[in-house]
Amino acid sequence: MTTAPDNDDAQKALVTTTDAQREGVKVAKKQRRVPLAKRTAELRKAMLHSISPVELAVLFRMVLHQATEEGDLAAAKLIIEYLVGKPVESDLLERLEELEQMIADSARGY
Repeated sequence: MTTAPDNDDAQKALVTTTDAQREGVKVAKKQRRVPLAKRTAELRKAMLHSISPVELAVLFRMVLHQATEEGDLAAAKLIIEYLVGKPVESDLLERLEELEQMIADSARGY
Protein backbone atom coordinates (compact mmCIF):
# COMPACT_ATOMS: atom_id res chain seq x y z
CA MET A 1 0.00 0.00 0.00
CA THR A 2 1.47 3.30 -1.08
CA THR A 3 0.97 6.47 0.79
CA ALA A 4 0.41 9.77 -0.88
CA PRO A 5 3.40 12.06 -0.68
CA ASP A 6 3.03 14.69 1.92
CA ASN A 7 2.65 18.33 0.97
CA ASP A 8 6.30 19.19 1.72
CA ASP A 9 7.60 16.58 -0.73
CA ALA A 10 5.27 17.84 -3.45
CA GLN A 11 6.36 21.44 -2.83
CA LYS A 12 10.06 20.48 -3.00
CA ALA A 13 9.49 18.65 -6.27
CA LEU A 14 7.69 21.67 -7.71
CA VAL A 15 10.45 24.08 -6.66
CA THR A 16 13.14 21.78 -8.04
CA THR A 17 11.32 21.47 -11.36
CA THR A 18 10.77 25.22 -11.59
CA ASP A 19 14.43 25.95 -10.82
CA ALA A 20 15.54 23.42 -13.42
CA GLN A 21 13.21 24.97 -15.98
CA ARG A 22 14.60 28.44 -15.29
CA GLU A 23 18.15 27.19 -15.61
CA GLY A 24 17.21 25.42 -18.82
CA VAL A 25 15.82 28.64 -20.26
CA LYS A 26 18.99 30.53 -19.27
CA VAL A 27 21.18 27.89 -20.89
CA ALA A 28 19.02 27.83 -24.01
CA LYS A 29 19.29 31.61 -24.39
CA LYS A 30 23.08 31.49 -24.00
CA GLN A 31 23.32 28.67 -26.51
CA ARG A 32 21.38 30.71 -29.06
CA ARG A 33 23.66 33.73 -28.65
CA VAL A 34 27.00 31.96 -28.56
CA PRO A 35 26.65 30.13 -31.88
CA LEU A 36 25.61 33.37 -33.60
CA ALA A 37 28.64 35.22 -32.22
CA LYS A 38 30.87 32.29 -33.06
CA ARG A 39 29.43 32.06 -36.57
CA THR A 40 29.90 35.80 -37.10
CA ALA A 41 33.51 35.55 -35.96
CA GLU A 42 34.09 32.63 -38.32
CA LEU A 43 32.62 34.57 -41.24
CA ARG A 44 34.73 37.65 -40.48
CA LYS A 45 37.82 35.49 -40.26
CA ALA A 46 37.03 33.86 -43.61
CA MET A 47 36.45 37.25 -45.21
CA LEU A 48 39.74 38.61 -43.85
CA HIS A 49 41.63 35.60 -45.15
CA SER A 50 40.04 35.88 -48.58
CA ILE A 51 41.17 39.42 -49.39
CA SER A 52 44.66 40.80 -49.76
CA PRO A 53 45.75 44.25 -48.63
CA VAL A 54 46.09 45.25 -52.30
CA GLU A 55 42.52 44.14 -53.05
CA LEU A 56 41.25 46.04 -50.03
CA ALA A 57 43.07 49.16 -51.20
CA VAL A 58 41.46 48.78 -54.63
CA LEU A 59 38.02 48.54 -53.01
CA PHE A 60 38.75 51.61 -50.91
CA ARG A 61 39.84 53.57 -53.98
CA MET A 62 36.62 52.53 -55.76
CA VAL A 63 34.49 53.83 -52.89
CA LEU A 64 36.64 56.96 -52.65
CA HIS A 65 36.17 57.55 -56.39
CA GLN A 66 32.40 57.15 -56.02
CA ALA A 67 32.40 59.68 -53.19
CA THR A 68 34.66 62.30 -54.72
CA GLU A 69 34.18 62.01 -58.48
CA GLU A 70 30.58 60.82 -58.70
CA GLY A 71 29.23 62.66 -55.67
CA ASP A 72 27.85 59.50 -54.06
CA LEU A 73 26.81 60.61 -50.56
CA ALA A 74 26.46 57.05 -49.27
CA ALA A 75 30.05 56.32 -50.29
CA ALA A 76 31.22 59.56 -48.67
CA LYS A 77 29.36 58.73 -45.47
CA LEU A 78 30.87 55.24 -45.41
CA ILE A 79 34.40 56.59 -45.76
CA ILE A 80 33.91 59.27 -43.12
CA GLU A 81 32.33 56.87 -40.63
CA TYR A 82 35.15 54.37 -40.97
CA LEU A 83 38.00 56.87 -41.00
CA VAL A 84 36.78 59.58 -38.62
CA GLY A 85 33.97 57.89 -36.76
CA LYS A 86 30.30 58.70 -36.46
CA PRO A 87 29.47 62.26 -35.44
CA VAL A 88 29.05 62.82 -31.72
CA GLU A 89 26.60 65.31 -30.27
CA SER A 90 28.39 68.48 -29.15
CA ASP A 91 26.39 68.36 -25.91
CA LEU A 92 27.90 64.96 -25.18
CA LEU A 93 31.41 66.35 -25.66
CA GLU A 94 30.68 69.27 -23.32
CA ARG A 95 29.30 66.93 -20.66
CA LEU A 96 32.35 64.69 -21.02
CA GLU A 97 34.70 67.68 -20.56
CA GLU A 98 32.75 68.76 -17.45
CA LEU A 99 32.97 65.25 -16.02
CA GLU A 100 36.70 65.09 -16.68
CA GLN A 101 37.12 68.46 -14.94
CA MET A 102 35.11 67.25 -11.94
CA ILE A 103 37.27 64.15 -11.68
CA ALA A 104 40.45 66.21 -11.92
CA ASP A 105 39.18 68.63 -9.26
CA SER A 106 38.22 65.84 -6.89
CA ALA A 107 41.63 64.23 -7.35
CA ARG A 108 43.25 67.54 -6.36
CA GLY A 109 40.97 67.80 -3.33
CA TYR A 110 38.95 70.86 -4.43
